[in-house]
Amino acid sequence: MEKRIVSTQDWKSPQSEMLRQIGPDALLLYYYLTTSPHSNPIGLYYLPIGYIESDTSINQQRITAIFKELEAKNICKYKENWVWVLDMARSQFDCLSPKDNRVKGIQKLVDSLHANPFTNEFIHRHANYLKIRELNPQERKVVNIK
Repeated sequence: MEKRIVSTQDWKSPQSEMLRQIGPDALLLYYYLTTSPHSNPIGLYYLPIGYIESDTSINQQRITAIFKELEAKNICKYKENWVWVLDMARSQFDCLSPKDNRVKGIQKLVDSLHANPFTNEFIHRHANYLKIRELNPQERKVVNIK
């Protein structure tokens, strides 16, 4: 079982306040995205809405509406069954040095991502912080996931 870091201070953060303003379903969805068994520590992964609906009991129409609000507030993005919790990687990994063994694991996870709408933007946003490199197009796995 993988573990995620969730700080007790998260409940008092400006982000949590934004989530509460959207509604309790937004808070549930956000913490589901960061802790669900489908997630990974970098916050970029494949997640069909049907999984969310089944696991949270939030209906599809409401999930879609929440995602639009979360994207407008730069909290996460959702497209083509891929979710990216924008700053999850930063909350899970602190004080990385290039020689840190976690960097190898993060790079391996990034390398294993199937073609998706967010990988390039993710790498651009987090490359320096996570000490990862961009993949050559030949290295990118192209898999049609349905």
